[in-house]
Amino acid sequence: MKTLKKYVAMLALASLVLGPASALADVVTSFTASSGAAQPTFRVVAKWETTGTTLADYWIDDDLNTTGIQVNPPLVKAGTKAVTYCAVVQFPGKMTQVSKVYMDLKYAGTANQGTQYNQCGVTVGDELELTKVTAPTGELPYNVFCKSLNPNAGAGIYKGNDIVTFLDPTTGHDWATLCTDGVEGSLPKGDAALYCGTRNLSYEAAAGTYEVQVHGVANGLNSNFLLNNYLYVPQAGFQIDFNKINYGTATWTDPTVIGITGGHYNWASSFVKWNSISGDTNFTSSVGTNNATVRNIGNVELDMQVAQDYMNTELTGGMDNIRYMGRVGSLDGYWQQYGPNANMTNPNWTKLTRYIELSNKDEMDFGVAITKFDQGVTYSGTMKLMGTQHDFAKCPTRISLPGEADPAQQTSIPL
Repeated sequence: MKTLKKYVAMLALASLVLGPASALADVVTSFTASSGAAQPTFRVVAKWETTGTTLADYWIDDDLNTTGIQVNPPLVKAGTKAVTYCAVVQFPGKMTQVSKVYMDLKYAGTANQGTQYNQCGVTVGDELELTKVTAPTGELPYNVFCKSLNPNAGAGIYKGNDIVTFLDPTTGHDWATLCTDGVEGSLPKGDAALYCGTRNLSYEAAAGTYEVQVHGVANGLNSNFLLNNYLYVPQAGFQIDFNKINYGTATWTDPTVIGITGGHYNWASSFVKWNSISGDTNFTSSVGTNNATVRNIGNVELDMQVAQDYMNTELTGGMDNIRYMGRVGSLDGYWQQYGPNANMTNPNWTKLTRYIELSNKDEMDFGVAITKFDQGVTYSGTMKLMGTQHDFAKCPTRISLPGEADPAQQTSIPL
């Protein structure tokens, strides 16, 4: 018996020392979401979004000729765009049991994200509780939904182009069943109600498709989940804190030293004497000369393009005597050369190398080289700048709401 006890003790000791000791362990967990005893007559039957606050401006952002809902960015630093989310919830004879209606918002992506389009799936903020609209009869919800949105409701009232998403129009979820006066229409009869809520999008929230999902809760029952999308329209926008660039005192470049290539002076020669002016990243509220800073206020990543005239310089044998260069950022590899334009109404634009991320800013540097000029003469001209969309390289890791900490770092897509 003693031998047996000793053997058991040795086995127990062996079980304690087998394998490496660790103070950390990974345990796989899972659960399956319950359908919550779904009630087939408790349904979200219609939904839409708007950026307006009254019937007069209900469609202020929407493109009348484009299917679906469009929302324009504010194009203002730290600006916001209020989007109102509305849904019609139906529970015949039991509307008083409806306790909550929720909206969830996700960023789906853009076509420019290639294979990741509609696969970003970035949650935007917390779940938003929608509020039941209790305006008097003849106001909301009847006028907005049953008249302003309804394509069958008389002339002279604007109808959106596929604004409303219905649960299933082929099985009776349509304008007639929801809006017909008398005993047939769910809204007039009180078997359905309108719920709305507003959430602000930031000026720097990424452009693209946003997926909206609405569902309701009634005494422990869950309704269906009704989905639709809207487009946060891609728009480039920028601000600068300068309205004049003074290149300073230009140094003459000897054209015989740099030579001629392809019928033009060889501006790529290392003997070209550039006179460059550096910007900075200190964006100032007062617009002035030099110290150029540009910031992105659009909802897309930003490419800066530049065009410049001849500044009253002459040609020599059909060759330009002036050449420019510009860059965003401070690295030597970002410099981009460009020639002068005779037509500044429709110039040849040069896209600078570095793009600017969402809600970010950077310096702009400029330079000039001259092969012929009159000594002591001050030359002047015009530069034009244009901002264009730079395609997103990948999905953002987060879409921040207005007022959240450090939104620039949370929403920008790294270089």
